[in-house]
Amino acid sequence: MGSIPIRVTPYRAAMSGNWKSMLDHYQERVLDVPLPVTLSADTALHLAVYSKQEQPLKDLLDIVKDIKNLLPETEFLVPDETESLVPETESPVPETESQVPEIEIL
Repeated sequence: MGSIPIRVTPYRAAMSGNWKSMLDHYQERVLDVPLPVTLSADTALHLAVYSKQEQPLKDLLDIVKDIKNLLPETEFLVPDETESLVPETESPVPETESQVPEIEIL
């Protein structure tokens, strides 16, 4: 089994409690937010939750909220109430897929 590539800068920042350094890193590299930071595949969001501090998590979520501006234009198919794309017994979106980019990251 191969090793998981980790992000050294956010890892060191999190381990030392330097949330400003971690946030600076992710503001410049928004698409890195869902990538592992630790060998156990924890992301920055996991580490912020583990810190039991509210602000680092809020700041990371604010960064993630803006990710849709960096992704290619996509239209999300949302049927109106009168139109059904699939029978009611089937879910229109598989549980592993998301219609909104920031939710996909979470």
